[in-house]
Amino acid sequence: MQTTFLHTGGNSTLLLFFTGWASLPEQFRFLKPAAKEDVLICHDYTSTHWTLSLEHYKEIRLVAWSLGVWAASVVIKQYPTLKSKITEAIAINGTPLPVNNEYGIPEAIFRGTFEQLSVPNLHRFIRRMCENREGLHHFNNIPGDWQLTALQAELAAIYHRQKEPVAEDVFTQAVVSSDDRIFPTGNLLNYWQNRIPVIRLQTPHYPFYL
Repeated sequence: MQTTFLHTGGNSTLLLFFTGWASLPEQFRFLKPAAKEDVLICHDYTSTHWTLSLEHYKEIRLVAWSLGVWAASVVIKQYPTLKSKITEAIAINGTPLPVNNEYGIPEAIFRGTFEQLSVPNLHRFIRRMCENREGLHHFNNIPGDWQLTALQAELAAIYHRQKEPVAEDVFTQAVVSSDDRIFPTGNLLNYWQNRIPVIRLQTPHYPFYL
C-alpha cells in the first residue's frame, strides 16, 4: 500500500481516504480539508501492509471508495488502534467483499479483468466507471501514469487475498450509485441496506464529478 499526504499542517484531525483501483492521488486533489484537518490518500493495494504512524491524530474521518472499502476494512482489522480514533466512516460504491457474486464484483468479471487486462480494456473499464462525459473529463483531468503490469498485479493480489479478515463494523454510512457498472448496485444494496444507513445517488461508479 502507498500513502500520500495531499494536505498536511500538523493538525489533530485527519481525513483518511482510500481510493479505488486505477486511480492516483493527484486525481483527488479536489478533496478540500475542513478547517484544521489533514488529508491522507491510500492507494495501490498490492499489499495492505501499514507502516505509517497516525498516533498524533485525535480524530480520523474515514472515506473509502470502490476497492478501497475492502482495503480499509483489512487495514483497520489489522490495526485496531486506528478504529478507536474513527468518528465517522463512509463507504462509497464498494463493500468489504470485493469478489463476491452477491455482495461484490462477480468473480468471473473480476478475474477476467486482470487476466485480460490490456490498454484498450483499461480504457473501456474507465469509461464504464465514469459512464458520462462529465465524469470521464473529471477523472482524466490529470492523466494517469498507468503501468499496466502493476495494475494487473494489484488486481491479482486482491483476488488471491480477498478472504483476509476484515472489520465489518467500521463503516457508519454507505453511498450507493444507481448506475454503477463496476460494483452492481443490487450487490451493494444486498450488503449494506440492513447494516447501516444508505444514501442513494443517481451517478455511475465514479461519483466525484459532482
